[in-house]
Amino acid sequence: MTIYTSNCGCITPTDSDTTGSKTGDGIVSGNNEANRIDLAYTGDPEGDMIDNDDAILPGEEGDDDIVVAGGGNDTIYTGEGNDEVYGGGGDDFINVGYGDNLVYADSNYDPETGEPVDAREVFQWSLTPDTTGDGELSQYEDTPTTFTQNTGSVNVTFTISSSNLTPITQFDGNEQLTDGIEDDGSDVDSHSSLASWVQENGESATYEWDFDEEVTDVSFRINDIDYDSNVVICAYDADGNFIDVTLDAGDSTIVNGSSVSADDSITDPTDVSTSVLVSIEGPVSKIVICHTQDGDHSSEVNVTDIYFDVPDGNDTLLGGTGNDTLYGEGGDDVFYSSDGNDEMYGGDNDRDVFKGATAGDFIDGGSGDEVDYDTLDLRGSAPDGGSLKVIYSDTNPEDGTVEFYDADDELTGTATFEDIENVIPCFTPGTLIATPKGERLVEELRAGDRIITRDNGIQEIRWTGARQMSAQELARASHLRPVLIQKGSLGYGLPERDMLVSPNHRVLVNNDKTALYFEEREVLVAAKHLVGLKGIDTVDTMGTTYIHFMFDRHEVVLSDGSWTESFQPGHQTLDGLGNAQRNEIFELFPELKEEEGVSNYAAARRTLKRHEAALLAK
Repeated sequence: MTIYTSNCGCITPTDSDTTGSKTGDGIVSGNNEANRIDLAYTGDPEGDMIDNDDAILPGEEGDDDIVVAGGGNDTIYTGEGNDEVYGGGGDDFINVGYGDNLVYADSNYDPETGEPVDAREVFQWSLTPDTTGDGELSQYEDTPTTFTQNTGSVNVTFTISSSNLTPITQFDGNEQLTDGIEDDGSDVDSHSSLASWVQENGESATYEWDFDEEVTDVSFRINDIDYDSNVVICAYDADGNFIDVTLDAGDSTIVNGSSVSADDSITDPTDVSTSVLVSIEGPVSKIVICHTQDGDHSSEVNVTDIYFDVPDGNDTLLGGTGNDTLYGEGGDDVFYSSDGNDEMYGGDNDRDVFKGATAGDFIDGGSGDEVDYDTLDLRGSAPDGGSLKVIYSDTNPEDGTVEFYDADDELTGTATFEDIENVIPCFTPGTLIATPKGERLVEELRAGDRIITRDNGIQEIRWTGARQMSAQELARASHLRPVLIQKGSLGYGLPERDMLVSPNHRVLVNNDKTALYFEEREVLVAAKHLVGLKGIDTVDTMGTTYIHFMFDRHEVVLSDGSWTESFQPGHQTLDGLGNAQRNEIFELFPELKEEEGVSNYAAARRTLKRHEAALLAK
């Protein structure tokens, strides 16, 4: 057999056990479908189950489970025991229960080493659609012109894209050489291949595999390259560019080669002398194989099952009551901490979110040369009635410590974080606004939406806007740092949840002191003038977004259960908007271009000055 380089194209001359009897292999396995693996799961081929007292592998006992979910968007609930979970491909939801658990969200499990390995999936010829209608795939059954196979995370579409004369394309169940194929941890099916037969000089068939997401590290064999066979293998990235193909025929290996040919008469698909191992590092979006008879002897070649690494999933990982270690690996993952001292690792070059940090936790967002922007969201993380404080490292602004304080302002513990680009005690997006149909997130509101107001019933929003504040902007203009109003700090259990607002955003205050000092029961006070009251503080953040919405008049609306103001277009607030947003408001309210129009857009309540607001703290 000869390997050589050519242009990509055809060369054409002119029953499971559920009794806890420990008969399985110690691994609760899923498949490439979207599995729900929990206490009721019975889909493991060997009968292993969650919390079935069937642990048999070294280092495991009782209800310790090893879960290997495989491809697909899986939902996994582990229970008792110190469990290990390998999510594999897909966007998985992983909720670990009691015990000290270990999670690798994007990896598979290597049973030989007991270590995580890259998640791999496989395009299987044994899953070729049945064309005879008998419901069973048989030896040498014709292959459909095109079909799509979901391997778990990726849809692979196979197509016989072109042919010359009358080639035959069929499923072949004969034994194949599979040595060297980089599998997914389980044995390669040696009785699963595509047989391509050409019988006349110049007869050919071209096959394509299209991946709906780019894959990497592709591995398969082409066997029985005999007589006057000629095979051309090409691969492309998502932009249609040629990418390297490595062909290994044992004593002859090249990179950037794309063709193999033979003129010997060996007809054994298990013979290494007529087989080539194909490896494509990728990323790969398409593979094209053209098989041609180049001479007088008929030719059959076999293409084995095709293995590849899949894209990283966007997973959700929930810690349990123990000391858990959670690896999100690639993808944009969401982590939820729970009780115990958890370690959470986001991975490099992605956008992970960590929620619910508690004392004793360690959070590592990961970094990388590409885009990496991780968020530590501390909403609801403060102890009941207590507070938290974020202290940044002097040497790296992406590292720091979270201090937790109880209701008596006593330090109760700390959590540490590294490589976190965005630390926020509370997103300004996330505030809930009362509407006639229930509360809605402020960032979802649009012009025309109906809102409950304190003075004028239900009113329609006329304009919405947003102002993103980067870490650099907040560092240059510290007076624009947001104010955190903690749950209950305004009295009577309000607000109902922690609320983050811009420093000039005004809150309605209604108590005996306002009537005593100002002869008005209700007044508006800027958040920055409430700083110093218990539970109200200016906070450092690596960035936030201020969201505005405006009515025909200045209104008071319910935000997280508390009454606060809508946007009032005074000179200062209008100057703080960008030109596009300011012009948009002027189109809706042309009178605001004039001094009289601004004056007529009156405040819904009296607004206290700083020294007046200070009286409320006495």
